[in-house]
Amino acid sequence: MEGLLAVREQWLNAFLAADVPQLKQIEADDFIAVSEMGIETRDTRYAAIVARGEAERWFKQSAEIQDIDVRVVARGDLYQVVGRSQVIAKGNVIRDLYINELWGNRGGRWQVLSLHLCEASTPDALSEAELVKL
Repeated sequence: MEGLLAVREQWLNAFLAADVPQLKQIEADDFIAVSEMGIETRDTRYAAIVARGEAERWFKQSAEIQDIDVRVVARGDLYQVVGRSQVIAKGNVIRDLYINELWGNRGGRWQVLSLHLCEASTPDALSEAELVKL
């Protein structure tokens, strides 16, 4: 697991900076991301990041990712990073997320193989109509 957390931090920073070349180095060739947007391959994800960056609809330089409750769990020769993270800018929470990342050490370097994330919500944040559905 040595070095995994440092590479993960580089990956998160590259994502916030829309640094696609750096993302390509850290994300596996068969990387997939699953979110409320659906399933994204590397290429579709990179195209979306570039397009949003060019349209100035990406994270501001003040944005950072803070892990609220994150654990690393060994799964044989793979490592699962699970928990809750927040994207914060100028002291405000922009996104509150549950995360599930799968990492592997391939050829002596850490790569993220997959990412699953979803918005975190608490009962306090649910509307009355949403609570009735539960």
